[in-house]
Amino acid sequence: MHFLLWVHTDDSAKTARLRTADVRRCTSWWRRGDVRRRRHVRLAFACLVLLQAAAANAHVFGIDRRAQRDPDVLPYRAVGMLVDPRTGNGGTAFLVGRCLVVSAHHVPYDAAARQDPANPPSLGRQVRFLVGPRPGKARVFASSTIATVVDAGRFAQDDFAGAAGDWAILRLDNCLGDRYGWLRVDRDTTPESLPGTALTSVGYPRSRVRQPGVTVESGCRARDFGPAPGIFGVDCAFENGMSGGPLLVRHPKGMRHVVGVISQSLGAGTPTEYSMANRNQAVHVSAFRPALDRALRAEARRAAPAANRR
Repeated sequence: MHFLLWVHTDDSAKTARLRTADVRRCTSWWRRGDVRRRRHVRLAFACLVLLQAAAANAHVFGIDRRAQRDPDVLPYRAVGMLVDPRTGNGGTAFLVGRCLVVSAHHVPYDAAARQDPANPPSLGRQVRFLVGPRPGKARVFASSTIATVVDAGRFAQDDFAGAAGDWAILRLDNCLGDRYGWLRVDRDTTPESLPGTALTSVGYPRSRVRQPGVTVESGCRARDFGPAPGIFGVDCAFENGMSGGPLLVRHPKGMRHVVGVISQSLGAGTPTEYSMANRNQAVHVSAFRPALDRALRAEARRAAPAANRR
């Protein structure tokens, strides 16, 4: 079978035709870190899409309510993807300001770097943020820019105490929030207040890599919280590629606010019934809100006229 893969960046749009056998070559290429020139970056995106096309098991409880929709309005148009051509890592991220995005910690950092919360990886890691899917075209984005990690939690994948550190804040070279808008982070809820609350998830799961638009699920719910501060369980469908996506609640005034970041699925296999042992887990915004406030203040100072900074 042949795949015709389109990758769009700010610089140009290219077509990369890759055979199924090229999956092995893509993986080897990434592991060597052989990404040196702009052409290599474009081909790395093509490899990422090819690898994401492999079958992926979703952690779904009951009916899969996810649907594709055009990201023509907020909140959907503020949600994009983070990709790292050097490692093959990829996931979802969302704009929270003119120049800032939030994602899960394990999206920009590789597996080895995320295991030890006592020795967190250094800041400054750079990946690429893509946003603005072209109508009717699968994973073809209108805009792309470098994103640099400016703050991150101390994430430990297999430890509840470190699970709340699965967040990262990144600054964009090009402030794409001016074009796409951004999401508001909730300031009223706590993990303890959420059980029973209706949620909306937004993301880019691997199983839908050939489907246009963004994947949205409405009507899933928060189910529990803990057992460590800053995390809560949901029955929204999770899948590889959705990590870093927002979980939204509807504000009394009608707007949707971010209450959580999609993190990880607990339990083995493909469970159909929710439990604490088999749940989908999110990081509550309270875990990174102080860090986000600092980053937003820094952006405000950077944007202020020089006379006002004296």
